[in-house]
Amino acid sequence: MEHRFSKREYFVSCAFTILFSGIVAVAYFDTSTCPYRYNRATPWSMTTSSDNNNNNNNNNNDIGMSTVGHYKYASTQPRSLFSSLVQEGGLTCHMTDLVIWVYIIGLVLFISHKAYHYRIQGLHYFLLDYCYFHNFCLVLFLLWRLVDVQWSEEPLISWETYLPESWQSERISSSINSNSNTGGSSSSVIEMIHDHKGVVTTVTAKVTPFINQTWKSWAQQVIPSTMRQILLVAGIYKPISVDIITIGYAAAEVSTPDDLLLAFLSFFTLVAGSFGPILGAILIWKNALLFHSFDRMSSSYLHLAPAITQVLLLHRLFTTARQELASFDDSSNSTNHSHDHSSSGGSCSNTLQHRLNELCSQGTLCYDLRHAVSYRTLLELHFVMFIAWQIFYHTISESRRVSRIKSHRKRLKELEQRQEELCRLTGATREEAQLLRPILLLSEGLAGDPAHRVTAYTWMWEHPPLGKEGPLYRFVTLFGKGYLPTVIMFQVTQWILHVIFFTLAYGSLYYSFHVAFSAWPLTLYVILFVILCVYNAAVVNKRWIQKLQRLAEIGLAAQRTRTLREEGNVGK
Repeated sequence: MEHRFSKREYFVSCAFTILFSGIVAVAYFDTSTCPYRYNRATPWSMTTSSDNNNNNNNNNNDIGMSTVGHYKYASTQPRSLFSSLVQEGGLTCHMTDLVIWVYIIGLVLFISHKAYHYRIQGLHYFLLDYCYFHNFCLVLFLLWRLVDVQWSEEPLISWETYLPESWQSERISSSINSNSNTGGSSSSVIEMIHDHKGVVTTVTAKVTPFINQTWKSWAQQVIPSTMRQILLVAGIYKPISVDIITIGYAAAEVSTPDDLLLAFLSFFTLVAGSFGPILGAILIWKNALLFHSFDRMSSSYLHLAPAITQVLLLHRLFTTARQELASFDDSSNSTNHSHDHSSSGGSCSNTLQHRLNELCSQGTLCYDLRHAVSYRTLLELHFVMFIAWQIFYHTISESRRVSRIKSHRKRLKELEQRQEELCRLTGATREEAQLLRPILLLSEGLAGDPAHRVTAYTWMWEHPPLGKEGPLYRFVTLFGKGYLPTVIMFQVTQWILHVIFFTLAYGSLYYSFHVAFSAWPLTLYVILFVILCVYNAAVVNKRWIQKLQRLAEIGLAAQRTRTLREEGNVGK
């Protein structure tokens, strides 16, 4: 419990909390009245657009109907965020964009403070924890979708100049052979782009001839277009312009079904983590909204902000999908009007659920959202992210640990050589020279365990949740207290907790996607954790006040005793 009270930190934390909460509330209601268009046309308009595109270009059969509908209204979306703000004259319909960028900037500031705070305390690799890893991944996802970089036409550095001629000749011959079989070009990548009229045009992007067709095909499906400009071109290109685009245009800009699938998988992988272990960790760490402490506030922010940000994004998707369903339902209102009025009040919810299932046909956003969320799918996506985090964490921490051990052994060997040289020059015995070893170790800074660093693992080993008599510590030490078994059991324990927290959150996810088809259940779920953080802060403040009261009582008792002694001395 921190006893240091800072007026500056209290003011900044309180002001930021009020401002961020207000922006989030305004963004939630702003989305309800002015959602962005997730550019899906109706099934019949998708069929019409598909027929028109097939007449204009017979080679476009591999692009799905949903993608054609996806581009139908691309021209209605303002591209640049700043241009859109100027044209529309305000933040209306852009409050969620504002929340996202406040989240990104706040994350950078809080993590910078965390890094400085941890470094001062001698804590290492705390920023490799899953909470920070998840926030970094969410920021990278948002930057990938919302920041567009234009590159120069000619590379600054060409890869071809650094490759042996034999490599180039082999790749060129391989590329020519593969392209002769596929009918493609060996020096270009053909990409089909839909303009706002639905016309398909081809754009030729210059690439190096030694890139084979297999790599190009895989990269075009998996790697985003911005990154392909770096990886599939002839070298390193210079960025010409950087543009921040709106969320609406980011949804309309998805160029291929594969890119759309990658965006959906990335988004729902982050959803599973934000509402699962990130929020659930508040139950273990007892995060508290203590305004006087940047450290406590930043911890609460890092656990709450990802879920808050994604609630707004899901609210946008749900609102747009419901508007899409309403447009589908308008055509059948005249047929079902009498049936709706004849339904009893007890069967209204069943009727609405039946209508929702009927309208969520394939090719609609409703269908995509409902089929993207299942317990097994989200848990598998989260497991992939958990494994990626484990690889990232142990690659850095273990490599640094091994490096420190090697460096320590090397310096010990140098000390042994110096000790032998001392014995040779002075004629001292090894026992006498051994007496100088502690002094040499201290002078070289080699005292203690060289591989020891205060990491999240070592800190929790000394301060386990629920104490060393609790079930978590007992489970981790089930196979002994050695380094390898405890590390393995520690990761197993973490995954079990992730599954528990995800299972706890899945009820709200299921109700939002499959029953209510709205973001309000998830919003209430996040609000519960906000209330929990406020409650934890109240508990900390109460303990602090009680401790101050006890100290005051001790001081008063000591003063009273001293006064009685003085009065007794005066009486004598």
